[in-house]
Amino acid sequence: MNFFRNTSFLIILSGLTCGNIQDNNWVSYQKSILSPQVNPDTLVLFFTINQGFHIQSHKPEDDLLIPTELYLQETNNLSFGSPAFPEPEYFYVGNFKTLVFSNELIVKVPLIYSGKLNQNSIFGKLKYQPCNNQKCFFPRELSFKIDIIN
Repeated sequence: MNFFRNTSFLIILSGLTCGNIQDNNWVSYQKSILSPQVNPDTLVLFFTINQGFHIQSHKPEDDLLIPTELYLQETNNLSFGSPAFPEPEYFYVGNFKTLVFSNELIVKVPLIYSGKLNQNSIFGKLKYQPCNNQKCFFPRELSFKIDIIN
């Protein structure tokens, strides 16, 4: 009986420990404002990637790596074109190289209006796979809110 109790405790403890490791926020969203009067055709989103980390590019060269993806909530009067990601940089680990983003990520998104905007904000998600010099972590999602100024 003690064996099962000790084993259960170790499983729970390891689950808690792994959960804490994966709860890091490697990327943060820097507030952007959508203003049809100031910049009517493009939304520019700024993200900061923590020092010592990188995220996979939107088009990694290896099928096993998870690409960075941006999702924005469409509304009745606003839809979005394809996001324009910056040029990624090569990151080398031994003989393996991959395309990544590090430090900052600036994504430009074309805006397509079909009428006046009636809401105060829209929501988005950045899906990414963070890595450091030794390993890659589980994929993450960063939810964010964009304020609309009419």
